[in-house]
Amino acid sequence: MYIPQEVLQKIQKLHALSRSNHLGEAENASQMRDRLMEKYNITWNDVETFSTQDNALTEDKFHIDGKKNITLKYHLINSILNKHFFVTLLYHNTDRLNISIIGKQKDVTVATYVFHFLERTFEKEWKRYRKSYPGSHRNSFLYGLHDGLDQHLTLQQQEDVKEFGLVVIDNPRERRDYMKSLYSRVRTVRSKATMHEEQDYHQGVQTGQQIRIREGVEGHLTEQLPFSS
Repeated sequence: MYIPQEVLQKIQKLHALSRSNHLGEAENASQMRDRLMEKYNITWNDVETFSTQDNALTEDKFHIDGKKNITLKYHLINSILNKHFFVTLLYHNTDRLNISIIGKQKDVTVATYVFHFLERTFEKEWKRYRKSYPGSHRNSFLYGLHDGLDQHLTLQQQEDVKEFGLVVIDNPRERRDYMKSLYSRVRTVRSKATMHEEQDYHQGVQTGQQIRIREGVEGHLTEQLPFSS
């Protein structure tokens, strides 16, 4: 199972503090360490085998069959991954949609899974909504999905900061420099899609707030959604 390296680093620091000569400080650190390990289902073996080698930047490349253009859906997924999963996406201009995900190894592994998960989920939720409300505006609903999911993930991060003092420090400049070392010609492309229907947008927000991205056990990434097909 993937474990964010920032969580393992925090546990290591708390474990060191739990050995403090100051009884109150040691007890508080020990309790917070145990709560964090329980929340993320972390074992001592995970902590002991944690290696700084995962800090090395890497690239994962794949393509989307039957797609050539960067549609709004991919712009929105890119926004989520860049903000919450600490990677940079690069779309290659070829005869099919080729994608590179750049970041630290563990972040890239998770982000690649999340990319495909959100690609399927956005499309599935849009089709479900359109079936219930024919004539709905796709772009408005997709913008809502993005904003609702963004709100949920932001709230989740804030709760981790409040409960555990867990602050993740991102370094997008390092990723950009690495990307430029791989590709000399890179340009930014912004979506020209617009939002027209406020009701479709708000319905998208409500649906997006319910999306849950979960990881399976024994290294297999699985998905869990609040609705069943």
